[in-house]
Amino acid sequence: MQPLRSIHLHSDLAEEPEPNGDARVVRFLLLIGVLVLVIAWINYVNLSTARAMERAREVGVRKVVGAEKSQLMRQFLVESALMNLFAALLAVVLAALALPGFNQLAGLSMGYANLWAPWALGLLAMVWLTGTFLSGLYPAWVLSGFRPITVLKGQYKNTGTGMLLRKGLVLVQFTASVALIAGTVIIYRQLDFMLHRDIGMKIDQVLVVERPGIAPRDREARNAAIDVFRAELAKNPDIRGMAAALTVPGKQREYKAVVSKFGEAEKQGATLRINSMDFNFKDIFEMKLLAGRNFSPDFPADPDTSCILTESAVRMLGFDNPEAAIGKTLTIPNFRWNPIVAGVVNDYHQVSLKKAVDPTLFFCTPYSGEFLRYACAND
Repeated sequence: MQPLRSIHLHSDLAEEPEPNGDARVVRFLLLIGVLVLVIAWINYVNLSTARAMERAREVGVRKVVGAEKSQLMRQFLVESALMNLFAALLAVVLAALALPGFNQLAGLSMGYANLWAPWALGLLAMVWLTGTFLSGLYPAWVLSGFRPITVLKGQYKNTGTGMLLRKGLVLVQFTASVALIAGTVIIYRQLDFMLHRDIGMKIDQVLVVERPGIAPRDREARNAAIDVFRAELAKNPDIRGMAAALTVPGKQREYKAVVSKFGEAEKQGATLRINSMDFNFKDIFEMKLLAGRNFSPDFPADPDTSCILTESAVRMLGFDNPEAAIGKTLTIPNFRWNPIVAGVVNDYHQVSLKKAVDPTLFFCTPYSGEFLRYACAND
């Protein structure tokens, strides 16, 4: 059991009905937004204190005619509040203008009502108040603290403490800027890696269809219907081939089993993902056969006696190389099955590149795949 509201960002289970969000990504983007705001606030503080000499005479005259320090601080805080309010309103306008393009880029359908939602307005008000005090309090304290006689005589100069604080703020500003630039470079390189990384199979121009749930109860009739379906598809010049499997690439299934060499204790085995493929799966996805052979209609016993391993599964089972695994008998106690290794294929990423390659064992199912793939012509 889990709270319904936590599913979208915090759930990472098999068989999710749709792709979930990631709370870590949201927190990372929030951190970027906070850093940008902090940089802007520090910039405002530095500019305000750097212009202290320009306003020093104004403060001196106001104090001479009776203004108190608290009144001057309120004046400068109001100026900061108005500046932050203008920035907040400008941000809302820019967000509204950018919303259509953002929806198109992110594949979302957010409406303008989201900008005026109570939580959004409350968050905006909180940021505005925070910015007002963080960026306005120190300049107001510095400017309101000028001594009238010193200022009017033109003898005002920056104090060592003030210079040290401004240098510290500039250091924080540059540190945050370097962090943002470094983060941008890292994200770009990660995206470039994910876009160009070989995942171990070709998934372009492949259409995936889930098998209908209703089928003839008679196995021979069902298999005959599938053969007719394949024959009809073969007549279409835009379809290069069809394959079936238990799990579609990109969709994680929690089918696992402990697999060991025949004669070894179960505790010496390895936990492997279990998937299925038919005779055409390897060719449709252009997987590499590293040793042995593919499942084939020329070997009628393949569905009952044979399996294919990925190269990482070969290593986990303790074989020195793919060739050493060919012809060896394995044991899967949960299935009460002792398959013979017919072939070894390359590793591939079943799900996101953020996850490690899953060592996998394939069994042969010419007619029982849940997902059908059609390799379409490039044009």
